[in-house]
Amino acid sequence: MEKQILKVGDRFQTTRYGEVEVIAYRNARDVDVIFSDGTVQNAFAANIRKGSVGHPTSGILVGYKFVNGDGCIGEVVHYHDCHNIDVKWEDDIITSGHSATGVKRASITYPNFRSLSGVGYFGIGDYLPARGVISGNFNPRVYASWQRMITRCYNEREQMKSSCKAYVGVKVCDEWHCFQNFAKWAEDKQDKFVVGFDLDKDLFGDGWTYSPEVCTLLPSNLNGFLADRFSSKPSGLPDGVNVITPKKNATIGYVARCHVNGKREYLGFYKTPEEAGKVYAVTKIKEAKRLAEEYRHILTEREYEKLSNFTLEDINRKPR
Repeated sequence: MEKQILKVGDRFQTTRYGEVEVIAYRNARDVDVIFSDGTVQNAFAANIRKGSVGHPTSGILVGYKFVNGDGCIGEVVHYHDCHNIDVKWEDDIITSGHSATGVKRASITYPNFRSLSGVGYFGIGDYLPARGVISGNFNPRVYASWQRMITRCYNEREQMKSSCKAYVGVKVCDEWHCFQNFAKWAEDKQDKFVVGFDLDKDLFGDGWTYSPEVCTLLPSNLNGFLADRFSSKPSGLPDGVNVITPKKNATIGYVARCHVNGKREYLGFYKTPEEAGKVYAVTKIKEAKRLAEEYRHILTEREYEKLSNFTLEDINRKPR
C-alpha cells in the first residue's frame, strides 16, 4: 500500500540526474516528473521516492559539449537514442552513430583529426580505416600501405632510419592525406595489395610526390630497381655512382651499383664519375627491358611501355 500520494509540485533528488518535480499524478504507476533541464519523464511513484528515475537521454542534452583525448571539441546536436547520437565538431562536420557512453566518456574520435604524423586522417566515407576495409572486403594491406606512405614522408624519427632517408622531402598530395581517398583509388587494385608488390611513385612521376596520377603498384623487384637511383650520395654525381674516399696516398675513385635481378650489384671501380655513370646507364637500361619482359604478364600496357622504352632522362628525379 502506498505510503503517501505524491502531489504536483513535490520535489525529489535522483541518484544520477539531479532533481525532479512532479507535474502530474494519475496513480502510483503513472506519474510525470520534469527534470531541471525541462525534460519530462513518466515513472512509478516508488521509483521516484528511491531516486531511481532515469533520464530519457541519459542526461545528454542537445548542446552538450565535450573534449576528446585528441583535444577535439564535440557538441551534441541530436539525440536519436542511446546508441545513435549526432555530434558536430569544430569545423561544423557532423558525425552520427555515437553512443551515450562514448559521449559521456569523451572517448569518441573525430575522423578528420590528423592523427597520423600530424598529416594523415581517416576521413568520413564508405571505408573503415581501422581495418582498411574496401567495399566490405577485409584488406588490412590497403590501410597499412597508406599508413606507411604518410609515416615515411612526414615522421622525422622514421626518416632518421637509413632505410627511409630517401623519403626526406618527399610529399603526399593533399587528396591522399585522407585515407578515404586513398582507399577509393585502391578499390580496383586489390589483387596487387599483396606480399611482393609495393606502392611506386617513380615510374611515372618525378620521385617527389605520391599522388593518384603517378602512383602504381609494382612487383617489389621492379620498385627496388627504380628506387636505387635515389640512394643518398653527394650531389653532382651521375645516377648509381658513389665516390670512394681512399686511404692515405691513394687516388679518389668511383663505383657504380645497380639493382639487377632483385639484388644491388657492384659494377666496378672507375677513375672518373663519367666512366662509372656510363656503365650504370647501360646496365640500367638493359635491366629495365629484361624486367619489362619478365613481368609483362602482370604489368599494365602503360607500365610495360614505360619500362620497354626506359631512359635515365625521362624518369630522373627532378631537383628542387
